Amino acid sequence: MSVRALGDAFYCPLAGPAKLVLLAVADCASDDGTAWPSVATIAIKASVLPRQARRHLRALEADGWI
Repeated sequence: MSVRALGDAFYCPLAGPAKLVLLAVADCASDDGTAWPSVATIAIKASVLPRQARRHLRALEADGWI
């Protein structure tokens, strides 16, 4: 877990499930900022369905958050 990644995710201007997905990814990040969690892991941590997790991941990537 990267404290910096989690801190950045907490203070980003996102809200709702998108923020929870970003926090779930940040929780899996190493100290160098890389993270490779499965969609299932992200869905469980963010309390969303896997399909929703994929949709939010695509949007987060498109917006430059991940």
